This record gives sequence, C-alpha cells and structure tokens, in this order.
Amino acid sequence: TFVCLSYVWGSARSDILDCRKSRLGMLMQESALDDPHIFSPPLTVRDSMEFVEAMGERYLWVDRYCIIQDDHSHKEAQLKRMCQIYASARYTVIAADGTSTDGLVAWQSSNNRDHMQSNLWYHNKTHSILAGVGFEEVPFNQSAWNTRGWTLQEKLFSSRTIVFSAGQVFWRCHQ
Repeated sequence: TFVCLSYVWGSARSDILDCRKSRLGMLMQESALDDPHIFSPPLTVRDSMEFVEAMGERYLWVDRYCIIQDDHSHKEAQLKRMCQIYASARYTVIAADGTSTDGLVAWQSSNNRDHMQSNLWYHNKTHSILAGVGFEEVPFNQSAWNTRGWTLQEKLFSSRTIVFSAGQVFWRCHQ
C-alpha cells in the first residue's frame, strides 16, 4: 500500500528536486534518500514523508519523484494513470497551504500554543496530530491548491484525504 501527496509545486524547480533520466540510477541506489547530494526534497515533501512514516505507512507517491520528468513517453503514460494512482492510494495527504517550499504548516506547528493535540484513529492505532482540528473549509476553499486543475483531479480521485490547511488538519472519507 502507499499514500499519495497532493501539493502545489511552486517555482522551486531544479534537477536536484526532480526525477530525471540522468538521475534515475542514483535515486534508485540503496540509501539514496538519506544522501542530500542525491535527494534534496522541498519542505512539503519532507514533512509529508515524516507524517506518513508517523502514521505507520512506508511508501509515499510524489509525482515529482515517481514520474520521470524528462521522459515524454513515461510522463504521458503516468499522467493518463493519475486517476488509478490516486484512487489506489490508502489516503492522500493534501498540502493546501502555500507551495512545495512551505511544508505542512500544521505539522510543523507542534510548539505553537494556539494549536491543540488531536487524536486520529487509523490502522487500529491512535495517532496524535498537533494542530487545530478544523471543520472550517473557507481557508481550504480559498487556497492556491484549490485553484489548480491537477489538484482538483487528485482530490476527486482520492477516496480518503488528510488536508493540512491554514493551521488546521481535517480528514475526509468518500467511501
């Protein structure tokens, strides 16, 4: 099983951030993800990796790394499978605030006194999330993430989502 990440890339684009044909061999080496010279993801991806691991999951699907960005035929084939990819994920982490360089703001805010600890029951375990649990969707609906066609597709195809938005976290289940 795997978890998907849905986020806005922003303007941070470079070869060290993307999966490219020239870097594929390096990225597939054992421990490559621990070497900052090989793998240096933006903060949103790093935070999502930590969150997914804390939730007891092992794999995170991130378009930037799971689609070879400079291989036209591979990229086209993967883009045609986006519906299947997001629908097959156990859940999708939605980073609704900012871009790839901003991180999961609510995940980072564990020392902020305005936030509280909330419990999420998942995989027969209780997991603590340090953030305001919100049901206010106005900030989410007004986020840059919510204005993109790609992210709309990811939201619609995902059966379960954990949304990090405006200092709050909320869970959606469409099953």
